[in-house]
Amino acid sequence: MRMLAGLFLSFALVAPAAAQGIVQGIPLTDAAAKKGIELNWNKLTSNLLLGERMVGKDNPAASCTDEKISVGQFEFLLDAEAAGYAKISYWKEFRDYIESKTFSRAELLALASSDSLNTKIKFTVIPTKKAEQNKISLSVTGRTGCLRFRLGDYTIDKVLKNEPLRKGGKDFRTILITYRMTPEPMLRDIRAASAVAYDASRKAIVLIQHNPEKSNWDIAAFDAANKGEEFKTRNVDDYLAKLN
Repeated sequence: MRMLAGLFLSFALVAPAAAQGIVQGIPLTDAAAKKGIELNWNKLTSNLLLGERMVGKDNPAASCTDEKISVGQFEFLLDAEAAGYAKISYWKEFRDYIESKTFSRAELLALASSDSLNTKIKFTVIPTKKAEQNKISLSVTGRTGCLRFRLGDYTIDKVLKNEPLRKGGKDFRTILITYRMTPEPMLRDIRAASAVAYDASRKAIVLIQHNPEKSNWDIAAFDAANKGEEFKTRNVDDYLAKLN
C-alpha cells in the first residue's frame, strides 16, 4: 500500500555516535527506532477509493481525488467488492464491450493490464453498509471520494539492521525489522478475498530521514513482506534513486 509512505515519525535523539560505536551518520538506537516505528504504524490508515474511476495499465497510484487509478488499486477494489465492502458498477461503454459476459477477477485484471484493450474500463464505486461500519471518515470531492479505515495492530519484534546513510545532502537510516500485524476486520476480510497469502509474521525495510529543523525522523519509504518471502516492492530503492 503505497499510501503509507512519508508519514510523520518522531524519534528522540540519543547518545553521541561515538558512544554507539557509529562512525558516521546521526545516531539512533535500536530501541528508539523500534518504539518510533511501532507508534507510527499503529496510527496507519488506508483508503477505499470511491466515486467515478478509470483503470489503465500505465496509470500511477491515485489519490482520493484522482479519477485514474492503477491496476493494483483496481485489484484492491475487486477484492473489497468480493468481501462485501464495495459495489462496483461499470459504465455502459465497458458493459457493451464485454457484451454482458461475466468476467472473473483474473480476467478483469488481465483486461486492465492489456495493451490491446480498445475501450476504457470506467466504473463507479460506492461503499456498502459493512464498509460504513468500519470507517474512520468519509470524504467526497467532486466525482471522487475515499472511505478511510484503520489497518490494524503492529508489534515490532526485533531490529535486525540499523545503518546510517547519507544521500542527496540528507541523513537517513535504513532499518530492517521483523514484526507482527493483526489486521482490523475490514482489511482482514479484503485480504482473505484476494489471491495473496499474508502471514502474521512479517519483515520490513524502513527508510527514515532526519529532519534537522525538528530534530526528529520521518518515514520516507518502506518495503514489507511475509517473513519467509522475498521483498516484491522497491519503494526504498525507488525513493533513493530520485535523490541527487
